[in-house]
Amino acid sequence: MLDNMLAAYIAGLQVNGFSANSSDPAEIERATETLIAQKPLLAGYNSTNFADLVSSGEACIVESWSSSVLQAIADNPDVVYVLPEEGGTMWIDGYSVLKDAPNKDAAYKFLSYILRPEVAAKTTELTKTATVVSGSKALLPPEIANNSAIFPDEATIANADFILDLGEAMKFYQDGWTKVKAAQ
Repeated sequence: MLDNMLAAYIAGLQVNGFSANSSDPAEIERATETLIAQKPLLAGYNSTNFADLVSSGEACIVESWSSSVLQAIADNPDVVYVLPEEGGTMWIDGYSVLKDAPNKDAAYKFLSYILRPEVAAKTTELTKTATVVSGSKALLPPEIANNSAIFPDEATIANADFILDLGEAMKFYQDGWTKVKAAQ
């Protein structure tokens, strides 16, 4: 599994039927117990070379971020990407310009550039992450535009939790993660 507290807890929560954004201490504790119980089944927690391990065959299954596993698929066509039936997560990366930025004009020119459909399409080709820039998906090669790991269908999206700021509940996750990492 990924050596990432929130990624691990997303799996631990969703397998128990809870939201990936739970702030309920009892649900987080149940997820902690689940993660501790499955720990003996793991080769370990790894967020660095997990994609290499699965593409080389050293690992038969890994928890992964979709863009990372797509490189493993490119290296080894026997690797497949599967979203668990329990759900998944979504996120959005965004850009901001500080109100007191010294080079606002340059920042806005950069944003205008990267939001061009042809540039957004090229970014998707390089990063294997989806774009929402209008018209860019039509510029992508079919193997990317039709790849469900990059552009999931509506049913998959409906079954996913949008990652939110968990605020004060992060303390429960951090305390639980300490228990998970210390467990034998």
